[in-house]
Amino acid sequence: MTLEVNSIVNKMGLVFRNFRQCLILWTGMLLASECHGYNLEEVLEEIDSRSDYQLRGNGPTFTRWGRSECPPTSEKVYNGYMSGPKHNFGGSGSNYLCLPTNPQWGDYSAAFNNKRAVIVGVEMETSSGKPYPSYLQDHDSACVVCQTINSNSILMVPARLTCPPGWTSQYNGYLMSEMSTANRRRTEYICYDGSPVQIPGSGSRENQAMITPVEVLCGSLDCSKYVSGRELTCVVCSR
Repeated sequence: MTLEVNSIVNKMGLVFRNFRQCLILWTGMLLASECHGYNLEEVLEEIDSRSDYQLRGNGPTFTRWGRSECPPTSEKVYNGYMSGPKHNFGGSGSNYLCLPTNPQWGDYSAAFNNKRAVIVGVEMETSSGKPYPSYLQDHDSACVVCQTINSNSILMVPARLTCPPGWTSQYNGYLMSEMSTANRRRTEYICYDGSPVQIPGSGSRENQAMITPVEVLCGSLDCSKYVSGRELTCVVCSR
């Protein structure tokens, strides 16, 4: 027997929690036994009109490097500037951070102190024209922190453009890291969006930190599968 919309909305106990579980599965194109007896389209319209019932991002967070907006499968927490260690300084961190566009300061000194750690903006190195267009050369990198909707895990898969079975793609692109010339610092490998945006007004070529696509050097890697010189792809997945 189909349950009336009002009876579902008014019952905030086990019935609603079961429906919510059903809705999560249903929107994921998987029909569960809990869905039997619910007029889902009517209930979806009712829930959509009541903000206190709307499904919100409730899963793990991830950073989408190279973009300022989240994919439709997640919600924006904040956007900002990709930042990391200065390439020729010792110390500091080795990871990248997404610094918000609206920083809040505590107690600080305005003078630069060379005994402190430092962080700088990260520019793109795309002079070769592949896989990213050369007009992005020297532009600062955008980023956005996103929270997934109705998922429990997040995973970055290198060398793939599609997710494993049962996982949902958040975005894909190319594996990126700091340049590998002798005077450069080691940083982490990150998945940079395949269609990055430009930050307005950037492109001044500060060269404090550069990020570039990661290419294969085979030998200890199987050369029949990982061909030297090719840039590696990546995909960020959730489930």
